[in-house]
Amino acid sequence: MFFRRRAKHAEPAVAAAPPPGPAEENARELMLSVMRAAPDVRYGAARALGLMDGLDGAAGPELERRLLERARDARQLATLAEALAR
Repeated sequence: MFFRRRAKHAEPAVAAAPPPGPAEENARELMLSVMRAAPDVRYGAARALGLMDGLDGAAGPELERRLLERARDARQLATLAEALAR
């Protein structure tokens, strides 16, 4: 026979990441309220909170996604939404 059967290998166990800390309440609604603000206002408030540091190369949807991820991870979505409401 020209073809051999491959030995079945067990799938490597994927280490589960530790669960993140408690998320902000209504994170989805906070993200939507942040995204409703005009971009220049949103970026100014995020810059004042230090969320724009290191995002120089990002633009467009990538910038928006990373900005929201940083705010969520830093538990500052509510703070950012309040800054935009002023």
